[in-house]
Amino acid sequence: MSSTTIYSSLLERIKEKIKKDRKNFAILTKALEENDCFTAEKIINELNAYSLKESEINNLTLAPLFFLDTFITEKEKYFKFYKKAQQLFINGEYVPEFFFAGAATRMKRGTMWGMDFWEIAKDNGVLPPPYALSGIGLGPRQLFQYKIKLITLAKNFSKSTEEVLANQKIVLHINDQIEREVVKFLQQTKFLGFLPQNIILLVQPCLPLFSIEDSEIKVAPPSLNLPAGHGYATEQLAKPREAYTIVDGKKVVINSSVLNYLLKNNAKIMGTHRINDLTRLGDEIVNLNKLAFSLYLIEKGYNIIVELVENPTGQKGGVFLKDKRNNKVFLLEGLNTNTPLLEKKLGELTSEIQKQGFNGIPYNAFRHIYNILELKKLLKNKLPASIRIRKCINNKIYLQIELVTGDITRENSAKVAGFMKKGEFIKDFKQIEDINIGEKFIKEQDNNKQFRRLVTLINY
Repeated sequence: MSSTTIYSSLLERIKEKIKKDRKNFAILTKALEENDCFTAEKIINELNAYSLKESEINNLTLAPLFFLDTFITEKEKYFKFYKKAQQLFINGEYVPEFFFAGAATRMKRGTMWGMDFWEIAKDNGVLPPPYALSGIGLGPRQLFQYKIKLITLAKNFSKSTEEVLANQKIVLHINDQIEREVVKFLQQTKFLGFLPQNIILLVQPCLPLFSIEDSEIKVAPPSLNLPAGHGYATEQLAKPREAYTIVDGKKVVINSSVLNYLLKNNAKIMGTHRINDLTRLGDEIVNLNKLAFSLYLIEKGYNIIVELVENPTGQKGGVFLKDKRNNKVFLLEGLNTNTPLLEKKLGELTSEIQKQGFNGIPYNAFRHIYNILELKKLLKNKLPASIRIRKCINNKIYLQIELVTGDITRENSAKVAGFMKKGEFIKDFKQIEDINIGEKFIKEQDNNKQFRRLVTLINY
């Protein structure tokens, strides 16, 4: 499908959203024409908001949580599912879904895939240690780490590394601006020892921003193109002919959907991996305790397992809630919370959970685990499209279409379980202010003997 067709389809979803509310659409059009960012943002927040009447908002409450710590103490159950997690991982029945398409808009330093942490650190007064491995992007760092985890597990099971690597299936979400760079990396590193036909590339097009003039949508210059969010990448999993592999140097299009391709090749469980999640640069690249707990919860009938983390600042986006009317639990993402009524309710729930010893409502770490067969069913419907103010250039406001993966938890057939490990916080590299956090993780990785050996062997 061409990027023009994709963009037109997404714009139709946006038009449907904004034209339902004619009054707000008129106000938004006027605000955009007058470059009134304050009013435009206010209206966009209302258009994006989780749609509930005031009386219905009062039915939102805290969702029940499962705790990893408790599961681990239940030894018989824990060991049973830990062994299942090990076998699942080593047999290639677990599929990592690497989200590498991010545009790093807060960094203003190109894409996250090839971003050299030490280069940014030096530009901001942080000197790398003598053992620092410069020139390795955040995407390659995660892939190297994933291979290290597999090598370690193969050794523990007295399996050959080649056999274990041959079992693996890997999904790489990339965008069309880094596609050539990613393909070059895979070919130069001989696919890191994985079978080329098992590394699946899903290319997300970078799409134009837009504005509204005379009640009509106007497309921004191509230089401002951005991906439409990880929700769009998630939708791609269920569409035929969206992905390809590289075999004998040639692009081989997968005719089915990625999910069907994976199911046909004995895959059962999929887990999301964010490129800016610093914890993925060490042994947490796959946490077998968490995978074991997820398998237990899936066996209990849940089809989406959401990992949550502590919320020290009382953040009101990506929070885990329950609707008392139908007992449905779901993630309420940040784009959908910015109205006075919702902010008031979330403030009340924050106060409520603080009495239980939490700083804020536990929120989404975007480390989801899916039953692949169930995910296929969940993606039969489209995710909601939201709008974000993304650029103010030459005194002109531009908007972006954005789809968020967490909204899949709002599907009627979604059976969501949320778990957390007490005392665990998000550790991300999203902005320059995160350099001090990133330094710790990158230093540990660069000082790791296995990591250094692998990088040297691959001659990267």
